[in-house]
Amino acid sequence: MKKLGSVGSLAIALAMLCGGTRSSAQQSPCPDVLNDTFGSASGAGPHVEIRILFDSTSARHLPTFAVWAHAAGTDSVQTIYVTCKGAYDRWGRAVSRPSALPVWSGVRRDEGLATSGDEIDALTTATPRGRDFTIRWAVPPEFRGKQVDLYVEVNVSFDYNEHYTQDEAPNGQPSLVWRASFHAGDQPAANPIALLIGHGEVRGANATIDPDLSGITTARDLFRSVQVSYRPAGTAPPPRPPR
Repeated sequence: MKKLGSVGSLAIALAMLCGGTRSSAQQSPCPDVLNDTFGSASGAGPHVEIRILFDSTSARHLPTFAVWAHAAGTDSVQTIYVTCKGAYDRWGRAVSRPSALPVWSGVRRDEGLATSGDEIDALTTATPRGRDFTIRWAVPPEFRGKQVDLYVEVNVSFDYNEHYTQDEAPNGQPSLVWRASFHAGDQPAANPIALLIGHGEVRGANATIDPDLSGITTARDLFRSVQVSYRPAGTAPPPRPPR
């Protein structure tokens, strides 16, 4: 067997420290965010623009978040976007972190969305760095003409407070969930308001949304706002609401 030199040994040790080595076929590297917009939507069909205002430059850890849509009264659900760690369930030394995005994890199971492959690759980037990130979504046929609930779930690690201590909540405060609702019909929606509606289970034991926000403190500031615009087929991309 060929012996590794010091440089080779060091490279393997660093790779193991960052989560182990994998073959190139197994790797799903997160694409960099080259601008402040993800996805595309032309005027050919109905489209939605989700604009998230947040400040990741001052946070100790970058947040992870996911965006998905559900057609009310149906089984139609679709992931629109998820940041890298959540997409691939890679958390450095942690093999898995079910408490990170527990509500979206339930959606993922319903969709049968894997943690590797082209399907998840197309939905993810590294966590955006900056204050303004826009996601554009072309509304698929099964959502058209229906009431659509659009969800955003966000979390950041180790944001402990007096209600969520390190002993009771290993990763800090639970994920927070925002929701906006609109009718994906022939008329534009007048900038539906996204509201903070609850949090995920703090240890990731289930995918339910708990409406009790009484113990949440700094996690409320992860997003300044979530702005949603809907435009039907044949209309221009939605104008940006004011900051």
